Amino acid sequence: MFARSESAQEPASRLPSSTAFAFGLLYSFVSLPPWIPAYLTSEEFRDPSWRYVLHQSFVDCLRFGTDVIFTYGPFGFLTTRMYHPQTYSPMLAIWVILATVFFCLVWRMARRFTASPWLALMVTLVAVRVVALESMIFLFSFLVVLVAERQAHRSSQSEDLSQRSWADIALSISLVLIVGLLPLTKYSFVPATYFVVLVVAGSDVWDRRLPLQSMAIVGATLLFWGLSGQQFSDISHYFTAGFEVASRYVDAMTNWETEPFDIAFVLIGALLIPLLPFCQRCRISGQGFIRSGIIPGIFCVLLFLVFKFTFVGFHGHKLPVYFGSAFLIALFSMLATGARDEILHKRSVMGMALSGVLLMIVTVSAYSRFFETRHSAFALTVLSNPHHPAAMKAVLSGDDFMQKRHEANLEDVRRKHPLPHLNGRIDVVPDKLAMAIADETSDFRPRPVMHTYATHAPWLAEQNAAYYRSPAGPQFVLFRINPIFERFPTLNDGRLWLEFLRSFQVQEDLPTDLLLCRTGAQRHVSLQRIDDVMTTWNQRVQLPPVTGGPIWCRIRMKQTTAGGLATFAYKLPPLWLEVSHANESKSYRLTASSAESGFLISPVLNDRQQFADLLANPASAATIRDFQSAAVKSIRIHTADASQTYFYEKDIEIAFDEVVVFEPGPEISMQNQAFQ
Repeated sequence: MFARSESAQEPASRLPSSTAFAFGLLYSFVSLPPWIPAYLTSEEFRDPSWRYVLHQSFVDCLRFGTDVIFTYGPFGFLTTRMYHPQTYSPMLAIWVILATVFFCLVWRMARRFTASPWLALMVTLVAVRVVALESMIFLFSFLVVLVAERQAHRSSQSEDLSQRSWADIALSISLVLIVGLLPLTKYSFVPATYFVVLVVAGSDVWDRRLPLQSMAIVGATLLFWGLSGQQFSDISHYFTAGFEVASRYVDAMTNWETEPFDIAFVLIGALLIPLLPFCQRCRISGQGFIRSGIIPGIFCVLLFLVFKFTFVGFHGHKLPVYFGSAFLIALFSMLATGARDEILHKRSVMGMALSGVLLMIVTVSAYSRFFETRHSAFALTVLSNPHHPAAMKAVLSGDDFMQKRHEANLEDVRRKHPLPHLNGRIDVVPDKLAMAIADETSDFRPRPVMHTYATHAPWLAEQNAAYYRSPAGPQFVLFRINPIFERFPTLNDGRLWLEFLRSFQVQEDLPTDLLLCRTGAQRHVSLQRIDDVMTTWNQRVQLPPVTGGPIWCRIRMKQTTAGGLATFAYKLPPLWLEVSHANESKSYRLTASSAESGFLISPVLNDRQQFADLLANPASAATIRDFQSAAVKSIRIHTADASQTYFYEKDIEIAFDEVVVFEPGPEISMQNQAFQ
């Protein structure tokens, strides 16, 4: 590691260093891996069953980007910390490896920074505890460590492999493999990882060296892609589909009202990070202040990418992701740009440690409801979850208590949500997938975009619709109307509603859902154009009356250049669709990309009973209950302020079609008609 000033003192100094290292490594083993995993349940407000689907998709070797289109990749199950009988053991083993590599890397950096093993242990324990708060921080930290390690090696002139120990080389190889794995866990890591790869490769080319590290990271991504059972021809589909979902995810899931303060603090932190070398009065040996600020500048961009691609309506781990990431960036920037003999005294290390402890106390206090223990925030902060050691012992001893609890949870789901005996493929719309997963008489086969809110582009909606039309599509569907964030009831995944009219009927009205089954003879459904309207903001548009089938609507709003920049840098203000009925008006949240895909607008179907009435007689929407109050008279598109003047063009295109449903005959295409 480091040469000591007096070699005779080495044996005496090894004992405290080894003791501190062993204690920190044990703490990492206890704190980081998911010794107490999450379990499948149908009771949580935010349905967690999609995480279980990620595990099952890995087991079944489904094609990500084709069979599964989501913001996660084939190794996304690693981020879930959820129990699955077939993946828990490999997930736990990988987490143990990640914990070992992370601790050793941070310990090595801290030992470069200070000669005291106890100060190094303090810094390392704080870093471990911060990343233990959330899986996203933990995985993100490896990108930060990669950049920090590279800068530290450059500063110490230790790039020559012959001058490095086998342990250093093994750690470096492990770090490259882990960074190569990151893009296959969650798509948010794709831009962040390959931004780092490009910067590192550019640095090597600038120094007239082969970019071996960057090439190794790309090779590691391809290696893990093959090991996950994916076809190499599908990797482009994964990246393009992931980009489409992630790029509009802010619009699909954002909760505008609660986030401006978060973003303000994150932006301030990002702006201050490049000033760290100046604040520390530190310059890399032989280089000026500008070159010293390059690495913190990279950290700043990484922080932006992380908050941008995770900036959605989180209610549980948003604060740890943002502030935990900012803290790690500040910590590793300090470790990477400083030399032990030049800079920080003990008070600097203590300051970082205390700030980390403060961050953890505040975070754990604010989100203590997500822990399965009632211990105080301080105990959780210092000890991690106090139940981890017992769980760790039980797992290592071969106790099958997790399998028993998993089976008990499945039985609990079946008891609370009983289904009739089914013999066929089943899907769930819009969520609560646990009901189908737990059922023993059916085969759960979700559509490619498993959650309706994520089908926020026309081609994504068409992927789901095509799956429903295919011979491999579901034979049964558990259906309910459950819009999120005040959305219009039929907006999300609107194309599926046409497939329901085309191919399904109500088999049974369950306590919480409708059980739909595929009809023997499919109906024929077409969209017959009624009117094309060119309108503008805040202008009321009259709807045609409902005389036969329901009215289908497509809305196209074009962004200005300023709107595109705002979407990239932050997000656009929420849009609202004001719907006027016979006796009242109500505003619903509107997502522009989903509106362009099309949706049923009149009559407004607010509950599953109205939808059941429509399925019973799809050719006449006037037969639904409370039709007079559900039929839409007019609509108006607006925002909460005048921002549409800057971010959107004034002209809005609206197309109205009647959904014409009739008995079987010649096959009719269900492709969306283009705007005239």
